[in-house]
Amino acid sequence: MPDKSRPITKTHGGKFYLARRLIQLAPDDIDIFCENFIGGGSFYANFHIHQYKHAILNDLDAGTSALWHCLRNEYQALISVLQQLKYDEATFTYYRDMVPPTSRLELAVRHFVVNRMSRGGMGKAFAWSERLRGGQPGDLNAWKTAVVELYDLHIKLNCDRGMMGILNQDGIELVRKVGKFPKNFLFLDPPYYPASRKSKKVYKHEMSVRDHRRLLARCLRAKCRIMLCGYHNELYDRVLARPGWRCVEFNLPNNSGQNKKKERRIEVVWLNY
Repeated sequence: MPDKSRPITKTHGGKFYLARRLIQLAPDDIDIFCENFIGGGSFYANFHIHQYKHAILNDLDAGTSALWHCLRNEYQALISVLQQLKYDEATFTYYRDMVPPTSRLELAVRHFVVNRMSRGGMGKAFAWSERLRGGQPGDLNAWKTAVVELYDLHIKLNCDRGMMGILNQDGIELVRKVGKFPKNFLFLDPPYYPASRKSKKVYKHEMSVRDHRRLLARCLRAKCRIMLCGYHNELYDRVLARPGWRCVEFNLPNNSGQNKKKERRIEVVWLNY
């Protein structure tokens, strides 16, 4: 395994640069670890399997869920398709515009290709730059690296004997199901609260203000340990300013920004333990 595992897909607000520091805040005696909004999986990829007995990975996006499932259960079929693909705009356009896949494997391949071959993982425009990385155009190098690194997570997923399931459910509702037991641990990295971010259309499955209120209500009722990620905003700061909850701040460059000079933002995690 590499010293630090990268996410399998590009995800707005992903926690790759923060993963190790967040993991240091995680509890040790965990029965069920659940990542409700898995996305590219930076936290799970770097979370040692000895820190929990069982794990559940979930995402509301069907393509994301299918990719994680195939990475664990259909790796050879998945990798054989990806290794044959040429990194070019024609491949990207074909998968972006194709008829919705009927099999989990096709759905996984489509999701990976459209995400990894597009600018910022947005699935809109083909990503290409003449700037060299590893002696070849940077985006081509990033594609090849991403395909190779899938193997590391495949190994982790199959060494994770406590894996209970890779789900495609409402992450908010899953808080209620898993949050009933004190020794469970939820890592929640939902779409950023709308008013707290500058980019407005960056998620395939957006969360409204009402959705965020529902998430917070579930968190307050939960009996388990919770780590909730976001930016400071009026709703979260008000609702979670109560006994039993605390917040930890991280001053980081905004790596999703397109400017050469990265703006700095305060990433926050709220903890109830």
